Amino acid sequence: MKCQVKDIELFYELCGSGRPILMIHGYYLDHQVMIGAMEPIFAGHPGWQRIYFDMPGMGQTPGPDWVNSSNDMLDVVDAFVEEVLRDRPFAIAGLSYGAYIARGLLQRRFEQINGLFLFAPVVAPTGTDEHRPSHEILVQDDAVMAAMPEPFRPQLEGTMVVQDGRIFNRLPTEFAPGFMGADRPFLQKLRERYAFTFDLNDLPESFTKPALIIAGHQDSGVGYWLPTQLVTQYPRATLAVLDRAGHGLNLEQAGLFNQLAADWIQRMVEAESGTPYDTMGERVIRASVDVDTAVPQAWQAWTTKEGVTSFFAPACHIDLRVGGAYEMYFDLDAPEGERGSEGMQLLAIEPERLLSFTWNAPPHLKKVRGQRTAVTIRFYPLPGDRTRIVLTHSGWGEGDEWDEAFAYFGHVWPAVVLDRLKAYLTGETIFAAG
Repeated sequence: MKCQVKDIELFYELCGSGRPILMIHGYYLDHQVMIGAMEPIFAGHPGWQRIYFDMPGMGQTPGPDWVNSSNDMLDVVDAFVEEVLRDRPFAIAGLSYGAYIARGLLQRRFEQINGLFLFAPVVAPTGTDEHRPSHEILVQDDAVMAAMPEPFRPQLEGTMVVQDGRIFNRLPTEFAPGFMGADRPFLQKLRERYAFTFDLNDLPESFTKPALIIAGHQDSGVGYWLPTQLVTQYPRATLAVLDRAGHGLNLEQAGLFNQLAADWIQRMVEAESGTPYDTMGERVIRASVDVDTAVPQAWQAWTTKEGVTSFFAPACHIDLRVGGAYEMYFDLDAPEGERGSEGMQLLAIEPERLLSFTWNAPPHLKKVRGQRTAVTIRFYPLPGDRTRIVLTHSGWGEGDEWDEAFAYFGHVWPAVVLDRLKAYLTGETIFAAG
């Protein structure tokens, strides 16, 4: 979608409906990095409209000559908010430079903003920070780094303290579009006037709405010390400094990041509704997709060999009865027991209405691989021979590997499996039928 802001056609994308949250990406990136960071969280928290956009000179928004400073950039973002939100209350989430812009927007729209989330935030863009750590690599997969395309190698080596396959797999969709499409001359010019010309701490009063600040303890880019000092401005802020995390903390510590962000979302709902939320409540992944095909065809996509091997996995074993096998084989060359969802079973079947099956964690999460969670797929007919498919994934335990599995499937179900399903049902083949 495009929004005319002054003389700029600003690109943006809307996801979901309900309370609005404005997502502001970092420097040399675009809206895709925020989609990758935030969408897995909202799989379990419906009722929010996520507004992703590209700032000038990044992604699909051109950089005009008159945008020469962060003050100018803030003017553009403020004008965009005026166009798409008017006077509606909204929350903001910002990454790095996007967090810096978010704080500028808070000063301008203090009463309108009902929540603030800053991660890996730029605090003093031209200042020094004696506490900023030197870069170090804590985890590195040599095979992954050897396969790293050259445009990304310096970025990954210089900012990430965890360099492994999980991060490598997220680069093509979350980082590549922005990194490759950035208008470098424009951004280098803007960098000369990177700091605001006003004091960001000059607020009307303390910001008493729910806030969240996350910093990486090993972040050699923006550091961790200055972000921690922001907490005095926000009495209702949760502050977290994550070990094993640099400037890519949402990738390096995905499980913790998702939990903290989910808590922020729940605190905002609580503040608005006055109803306390259960901090010990069951966490659930929810995802849905509307497809341009009738329910019988959507049902067959999940329940037949021809269907699942065209979008879900290259091979499978399905015995369509309660207690029967529902096994997807994702890696045909892996050792037996590590090819995919081996040993999984069907729990419930209501033809063309409901399909439920057990599920397991990926093979690299060895501690919880032997445990079982539950996935339920529901099929709802829509007008015009269309179908809404709603996926629920529940039964999660507690601990680091459980958190990592939750974060993994919170991304994979909506962004990979359901996207592939929609493509398959519109005629595209993802896998050749096995």
